[in-house]
Amino acid sequence: MRWSFVPAEHPEHLSADQLKQRGPNFLDGEITQRVQTAPQRWSMIVTLANPGDPTADPSKAWPDDRRTVVAGTLVVKAIEPEPDGRPCRDLNFDPTVLPAGMHVSDDPFPAARSAAYSVSFNRRTAEDKDYPHTESQGAKP
Repeated sequence: MRWSFVPAEHPEHLSADQLKQRGPNFLDGEITQRVQTAPQRWSMIVTLANPGDPTADPSKAWPDDRRTVVAGTLVVKAIEPEPDGRPCRDLNFDPTVLPAGMHVSDDPFPAARSAAYSVSFNRRTAEDKDYPHTESQGAKP
């Protein structure tokens, strides 16, 4: 199984020159503006492998005729600014922690990412002295 998030909005294709004109962080401002205008949606599409499809190498494409299922919809209604990184600093994403009924495939990348994300999380949380503490954030003064 492979999955992807497909935006409800049609992608805007930009040339290299158009990208240069928009600046390095234009997507941040654009998504914030879109969400302020209306909730933004992405469909989670799950693609199911056929017997013999390569699952250990995510760079190998599967044929376009594979069965797909819309597994859900991600709806973004608000964006919270992170000027100091605090809201996400204490979160750790681990692609190998899955709900009951789902299992990691023979693809080696999730295990490698799990290890790298763990190192990143440990480094971020070890830098606690670098983050301001306020009572509203639930931290000790």
